[in-house]
Amino acid sequence: MDVVEKVLSLLRANLDLLSLLAVLLGLVLLGRVLWLSASVRRQMRSELGDQRAVLREVREDIADDIARSRQQLQESFSAGLMRLQDVLDQRMNGLQRQMFQDSSA
Repeated sequence: MDVVEKVLSLLRANLDLLSLLAVLLGLVLLGRVLWLSASVRRQMRSELGDQRAVLREVREDIADDIARSRQQLQESFSAGLMRLQDVLDQRMNGLQRQMFQDSSA
């Protein structure tokens, strides 16, 4: 019991010093928290920049894919039109031959 009383009397005698130490410890902990939050914020900004770069690349890839698909569709459409034109020309030539044969007969 004497030990507890001695410790309590020491604490009472140095209450101002203990309060100052508690405030100092609180300030140190607050500084640590602020430093950690700033570090996390920097890391998040860096990762956000990386994600934006990835998104730009994906957007460019999609634009390239769309351009290629459009080009392929245009080429396919043009080829189909050319085949249709050939078929129409053959039909017209056949009809003209038929007309000449009919008119000469």
